Amino acid sequence: MATGLARLRQKLKKAFASDRRREKDGAILMEFAIAVPVLAALLYYVHDLPKYEHIRSKTKLCIHCAVNMLQNISQNSKDKRVTMQDIKRISCAAFLPYFGPGTKQYQGGGGTASIPYGGVVRLRYLEGRSNGIPMVLWEAVCTANTVSKPSDASYSDAAGSIPYNRKTDMYPGLSVHEGEARIILEIGFTGTLEEIGNYGSRRCWGLHALTPGYKKLEMTHIGGSREIWFHRAIIFSPKPNLFDDSTPSSSKGGGK
Repeated sequence: MATGLARLRQKLKKAFASDRRREKDGAILMEFAIAVPVLAALLYYVHDLPKYEHIRSKTKLCIHCAVNMLQNISQNSKDKRVTMQDIKRISCAAFLPYFGPGTKQYQGGGGTASIPYGGVVRLRYLEGRSNGIPMVLWEAVCTANTVSKPSDASYSDAAGSIPYNRKTDMYPGLSVHEGEARIILEIGFTGTLEEIGNYGSRRCWGLHALTPGYKKLEMTHIGGSREIWFHRAIIFSPKPNLFDDSTPSSSKGGGK
């Protein structure tokens, strides 16, 4: 009898030990299943964050380059007014810190890029009024991602006094003294939502976890809107006689 009880206890002990091992193995597998995706996500974010900030820092450099070129491109000319061709060339050259030299930023007409986006530059000329609310006198938008050389960049402009909308625009507290001129310059990357969506907005910029958002810009003069990724904006006072209160001419001394 005693021997039978001992055997029964031994069997029960082995069965309980086996159950504990299975429970322990199951717990380890559960922890592994939870930990792996969490660690993978952390690794992707660790990879993406510096890359994302690197792109932002490059676009910041691009916009400061564009301001510098706008202020100085015509200073050696007798007629110092910036022309449409000047803006086209600046719109291409401003993105050299991001794309590098060559034809990387051009998708067509001999370009080598296979990305579904390109650089865009938007200028708005503001002039102060007596009530403190500036008027936007003209707007120009230039994109260069579907051409092979700067002079062929796509360019749209329109003129006409439109009050600056403090409620919806990026500088809600903007106030310009009467008669004073300001330029709002914006840059970023543009492409259709369909093209970038098909390609993948993360893949466009080599990201894994972070999804770049876009800013929808309403074109007050030209009409329509544009989706801009990695949007940057700056406001500055142009040098005297650099711009007229109408849109830039096509060339020095010529009309549009």
